[in-house]
Amino acid sequence: MDKIKRVCLTLDDFSDEINALEVLDRFHNYFFNFKVTVFAIPTRCSPEFFEYVKKYFLYLEIAQHGYLHYVDEFGNSGYEKARHLIKKGKREDMVKGWKSPGWKTSKDTYKALKDLGYWVAVNTKKYREIEPPEGIKYYEHNCTFDGLKEFQGEELKIQGHIHEAAKDSVYRHFKVFEEVVDRDAEFLFASELLQVKE
Repeated sequence: MDKIKRVCLTLDDFSDEINALEVLDRFHNYFFNFKVTVFAIPTRCSPEFFEYVKKYFLYLEIAQHGYLHYVDEFGNSGYEKARHLIKKGKREDMVKGWKSPGWKTSKDTYKALKDLGYWVAVNTKKYREIEPPEGIKYYEHNCTFDGLKEFQGEELKIQGHIHEAAKDSVYRHFKVFEEVVDRDAEFLFASELLQVKE
């Protein structure tokens, strides 16, 4: 079986306390062109932490993952509330990328994101409750770590989590990743894959 040659890796729940930087360094040291997009929880990332992680920006892109990070935080939000929290959570060093906690995104949240110029990570079509509106760029994964061994395709768009407790944690799957992805694979940030200019 040929190894995968093109990869976009996204990971959820990046924060001061849960960030897997040592595992991401392991990926970076093994894969020559390693890059990852992490979705950070704004209220769990201190200014000091953002200053510290700047040294990882060679291979680390940071996008927003809600505001407080509770499952239905943006699933029922009206336009003004969503817009306010999105703007409040945006840090200078974040790209204008978004993923709602629990994949729950209301039509008004989508509208606010579109109006603010964000791209959005969405769940696979099979599990989406609401389609993203026309005119918004969106990233849709085609694999999780659980399905990595069985993945067949040329472009891997894989989604997982930062924290060790998750079944799809980056901590648990380095060996499988190493087995199926070419060491010289092209890695892309989600914004690069979507061809978004920041």
